[in-house]
Amino acid sequence: MKYMVEIETTQYVEVEGETAEAAIEKVKSQLNPRTAAAAAFQVVQELTYDEGLSMPNVCRNIINRSYMHRRLWLSDPDTLLIRKEGTTYTEEESKLWLEALRMGGGMLLSGDRLDTLEPERLAWTVEMFSDPDAFETRPLDSWERSVPGVWLGIRRKTGELRLVIFNFEDKECTFELKQYNLPEFCSDLDGSMLGDSLTVPPHCCRVYTEVI
Repeated sequence: MKYMVEIETTQYVEVEGETAEAAIEKVKSQLNPRTAAAAAFQVVQELTYDEGLSMPNVCRNIINRSYMHRRLWLSDPDTLLIRKEGTTYTEEESKLWLEALRMGGGMLLSGDRLDTLEPERLAWTVEMFSDPDAFETRPLDSWERSVPGVWLGIRRKTGELRLVIFNFEDKECTFELKQYNLPEFCSDLDGSMLGDSLTVPPHCCRVYTEVI
């Protein structure tokens, strides 16, 4: 398995290892012994779009099991990981992962060192942790896609509706929305109104808020 090993707070090494501990030992063996003894190491096993542990697979589990959250257990989706350094995520993929965790709810952990995050991404993290488990969410297209992409959430505190449309595919995807009989929604990005269909680029999401 491939691991990303963090050395101290700013250096990252990608290394193969049977376990996380083996990956750390492999990195240590390549360092000066004094440095290896004094340094702090952390393994980050990141989500990717490769086979196996992949972002679409995790997001499918998050949304398909959301009805059990707060009923049978508290969901434990995965850690929030949105830094730029030491990861292969694009900015759009980071935003997609952020919104999936926000809408999915449940326990929330950060896999980033907050003191090294860029100001914009630190603000994303602060916003997430200021209102955790904010939405009760359900998928609208479970019968149409193996990984549902149309997630409708209701904010627990206010009753406000929020719609996030995810494209987990490697190609552009058009979502036909008229069938869901949705109320009026406007884009969080530019304020434009949501129509009967929406085309989303690959590995991206689009966020809409109900017009009151």
